[in-house]
Amino acid sequence: MKHRKHGTGTLILRGGKWFARWVYIGKQYEKTTGTANRKEAEKRLKELLADFQREQKDERATLRRQIARLGSVEEQIRQAEDAKPALAIVDAWEAYEGSMKRKPVSAVTFTRYRQRFEIWEEWHRRHFPEATEVRSVTAEHAEAFMRNIAASKSAKTFNDYRSLLSQIWRILAKDERARLAGDPWAAIERREQDTHSRRELTVDELGRVAALVSGEMRVLFAVGLYTGLRLGDAVSLDWGAVDLVRGFIDGTPHKTKKHGTRVHIPIADALRAVLEETPPSKRHGPLVPGLLAEYHSGATEGATLCKHIQKVFRSAGIEVAGEKNGARAGILVGFHSLRHTFVSLCANSGVPLAVVQSIVGHTNVSMTRHYFHVSDTALQGATVALPDVVTVEAETVEIEDAPKQAAGTRTRALPGPGAADVPANGTDAPTGDLAAIAEILARMDAAGLAEVARMVAAAQAGAGKREGAA
Repeated sequence: MKHRKHGTGTLILRGGKWFARWVYIGKQYEKTTGTANRKEAEKRLKELLADFQREQKDERATLRRQIARLGSVEEQIRQAEDAKPALAIVDAWEAYEGSMKRKPVSAVTFTRYRQRFEIWEEWHRRHFPEATEVRSVTAEHAEAFMRNIAASKSAKTFNDYRSLLSQIWRILAKDERARLAGDPWAAIERREQDTHSRRELTVDELGRVAALVSGEMRVLFAVGLYTGLRLGDAVSLDWGAVDLVRGFIDGTPHKTKKHGTRVHIPIADALRAVLEETPPSKRHGPLVPGLLAEYHSGATEGATLCKHIQKVFRSAGIEVAGEKNGARAGILVGFHSLRHTFVSLCANSGVPLAVVQSIVGHTNVSMTRHYFHVSDTALQGATVALPDVVTVEAETVEIEDAPKQAAGTRTRALPGPGAADVPANGTDAPTGDLAAIAEILARMDAAGLAEVARMVAAAQAGAGKREGAA
């Protein structure tokens, strides 16, 4: 059996006849030449290789045509699918609500989500009526809506809208009916938030507010001030959580419900007096049912009641909003100010922050410190213990200065150790060891400093002996 050079095929003599063998893309092929003559076999080998290569070329061309046809078919299928109706915007919320991919949230939070989505949906319908499907919402549409929000809402509200709508699109992207290609909200940058902490109210301001409120609003303000509850928890407070006999209000604030944090709030005498104005026969259900209904009314939960409360503050002569560069910058006083006031009054009265933390339901004391505003009275009280060091008559001590400097005086404004050693003879002239130390300090050389150290040690030893003798 004889072989030819690799790449040109091989002739193999087997049973008196030549066989042609070659390899293509790792696969081996073999055919008989049908002859025992070497020269005829080589000629036949070339013919077989040429035919094979021509066939492969034709097959590749055929394959390309098939791929092209397949691609065309797939494109036609895609176009046909695109031509079909996709998930409509009017059905988007229902699809999001029913998705198992979204994270569960509380009923209150979910209601707020729905309200904000409906606000966007109504705005989009008015400005882009031709875009009726979720997939037809473009980045330009999203940017236009967010510009509208930025013009009238705070940075926090802006970021809340952006996060919610982006979340909805991410969830709907997993729904085949939506056929979404991307998230139009993803490219919108979050806005930097200006933090405006609610301030506490002064006693005078509280008195002016108390003189204006009556009925359920009086009860709501009393609950906010004497319990520190947030608006949603205060307006939702039920008589079942109020124990006037034991003197406590128990419950789980909405914000800490996921942590299971409960509050056990002692009922202040002033709050008890307000609560006891309600006859025992009516102490069931919500404390303020009318305001609770107002809280749940409107497009955004709590917005209507918040405006009502802001009106009360303004009527009491309290500025509710701050300014920045001549424009409204944020709310400084609101119902939440009563929570700040409660924490501050308790802390300034000496109640340990850990106890205040337990009452208001904070998960850590650092949050309670955030609500703690030190009163002017507490600040003034902190300075009482400081010594009077500036109104005492100044003492002067003459010293001999360096040779190139004139003699002068040194004023001692702060009395301290050694002050009793300064003679009160009108001239404050140093005598004895003090004069020697002053002379050595004037030279300020190493030998002088060593001598000062020796004299100080000797003075300390002498003082020790005198104390022992006494």
